[in-house]
This record gives sequence, structure tokens and C-alpha cells, in this order.
Amino acid sequence: MKRDVTRRKFVKKTGMATAAILGIGLIPVSCAPFVYGVHYVEADRIRIPKKEFGRSRFLVIQPQGLKAPVLISKIEEGEYSAVLMECTHKQCTITPAGQILVCPCHGSEYDLRGKVIKSPAVENLITFKVNEDETNIYIY
Repeated sequence: MKRDVTRRKFVKKTGMATAAILGIGLIPVSCAPFVYGVHYVEADRIRIPKKEFGRSRFLVIQPQGLKAPVLISKIEEGEYSAVLMECTHKQCTITPAGQILVCPCHGSEYDLRGKVIKSPAVENLITFKVNEDETNIYIY
């Protein structure tokens, strides 16, 4: 039995398939949420209360005088890293994506400590020294 497909049905079906395919590209790159946190500038360091993390593994702060925000990652209990959220390839803003940091402009990838793991970037991210106590994280 021959089935006639009208132009209208063809456009509708292919349009829905195209929308579904394009929709996949709309899924956010980052499946690891982060929050913007409060920070305090003290003499030679920045203090961030640990409670600012809430349930997130990532916290972003925007210290005055820096050209990009700083991403603080909770790598594991008692270990944090802090990196400038600026790709060293073309200065786009990087975002967390699970266990890596990704540049949405050209696909460079970094580990949570800022080390390049996928080019085109060849230089590691700018990092900051991090210490902690029971209630605060300190960035130098």
C-alpha cells in the first residue's frame, strides 16, 4: 500500500525532528550548578564563609579589581581550589561542567585546579592559594 505524504505532513515531521535535534544543543553545558557568594577583603587575603557554598560544589565571587570572577571549587572535603574564570586562549569566561572547567568559545578544558587538559588553550588558568579553617576559606 502506497502512502502519500503531503508537503504539510513532511514539513511538520521534519520540523519536529529538527527541533528535537536542535533542542539537544540547548541543554546547558554545565550540569554542576554554582552560586554567587559573599566575600570579605581583609588585608592580604579574601575570606569566604563556607556556608556560602550551600549545597553547591562551586562558588563564584567577583573581587574588585580583577578582570574576571573567581571560581572556588570544593574538590573534596577539606580541599578547595580557586581559579580566575578567564580562559587563557581567548579570554572567554569558563564554566564548571562536572569534574572539569570548560571554555564555551573554543572548547578548551581544564581540571578543577586550572590545569589544561584539552587545547586550544596551552596555558593553565590563573590560580590562587587557598587555605581554610572550620568556618572560612581564604584566598591569597
